Amino acid sequence: RFDNYAKSDEEMIEVIRKHSCQIVPGREIKFDPAHLSKEPVSAREGANLRELIRLARTRRIELVFLFYPTHVLMSETHRACQGAESQWNAIWRVVSIAEQEGAGSQVQVWDFSSYVPLNAEPLFGAKPKRDRLWQEMLHFNEKVGSAAMDAIYLGDAGYGDRVTVSNFDD
Repeated sequence: RFDNYAKSDEEMIEVIRKHSCQIVPGREIKFDPAHLSKEPVSAREGANLRELIRLARTRRIELVFLFYPTHVLMSETHRACQGAESQWNAIWRVVSIAEQEGAGSQVQVWDFSSYVPLNAEPLFGAKPKRDRLWQEMLHFNEKVGSAAMDAIYLGDAGYGDRVTVSNFDD
């Protein structure tokens, strides 16, 4: 997929940055947790998410929201262009609304963007494409998806984090 454009991780970063950043910042955008708004989301916002949670609650359906992984090179490129606040603000909005709706354990929010070996496999490394976990930086294969499902449903530690209002700062 990206093999046609680049032959190394460094070349791939430049290809993605060229297509991802509307304006390439002159310096790295440092993450500052103080920029995150952790105020409860207004009751007038998130109507569709609220309706989904209410519907699931009345039908006794468990909801698991998954902020799925991207390869660390893609994450770094995104952070270099836009900073990390947008992702954390999105996660906050979901956990805040879930708590406001009183969903309790019926709604789970999971984040898989951590810096772990699974998310940092060398993209090339002389491996045939069929043997790579990451076919490209946006889409993962069955092994990565299975690791995420195992973390959620089997409690396998080491990959992903369940995020709630109470543990958000962690």
